[in-house]
Amino acid sequence: MKRIPICIGDSLTQGVNDERALGWPGRLARVLLAEGSIERWYNLGVGGDPVSGVASRWFAEADYRTPVVQKPVLIFCLGAVDAVRALPFDDTVETVHDILRLAARTAPTFLLGPPPMREPDMDARTALLDEAFASLCRELDLPFQSLYAKLRGSAGYLASLDDRGVHPSAAGYDLIAGAVLGWKELHAAFVPK
Repeated sequence: MKRIPICIGDSLTQGVNDERALGWPGRLARVLLAEGSIERWYNLGVGGDPVSGVASRWFAEADYRTPVVQKPVLIFCLGAVDAVRALPFDDTVETVHDILRLAARTAPTFLLGPPPMREPDMDARTALLDEAFASLCRELDLPFQSLYAKLRGSAGYLASLDDRGVHPSAAGYDLIAGAVLGWKELHAAFVPK
C-alpha cells in the first residue's frame, strides 16, 4: 500500500515566491511520483500561518484527505512565521510539542526546522527554534531535519531570498528540496513494505 505524503506548514511549505509554483513539497512529490512510490500528495501550507494556526487546522485537514485504505506520512515544516513575527518562544515550542505528540500517534511524522533568514534578528530566532525543535524530536523519538544547519552556509540559498529575507526563489526551493530528498529516513517511509 502506497503512503500519502501530507506536507503541513506555513508560507515556506506553500511555496511563496517560487516562480515554478512547486515549493519543496511539489519537488518532493515530483520525485516520489516518478519513482512510483506515491500516487497522490497534499500541500497544506498556508502563508502567514504561525504554529498556533497550524495547530488549529492540521489534524482535520490531514484526516479529510486520507482515505481509510491508505496511510499518510506527515511532514511538518514550522516556525518561520513565529520567527518573523517574534512570537513568544515558549508558546511556539510548547505548541509544536503538542502537534508532534498528536501527529506521532496518527502516522509516521517528520519535522523540518525552519531555514535561515537574512535579517539578523529573525535569523537568530530561527536558530533558537531549530535547536528547540531538534530537542523536541529527540525527546519524542521523531525524525528531525535541520534546514537551518543544511542551508545556513549556502550563499546560493541566502542569495535566493526575497527582499524581506524570508522566502526563497525557485533556486532556493531547489536547495530545500535537495535537503528533503536526501533525508534517508523520510525516503524510506515511502518504500512499500
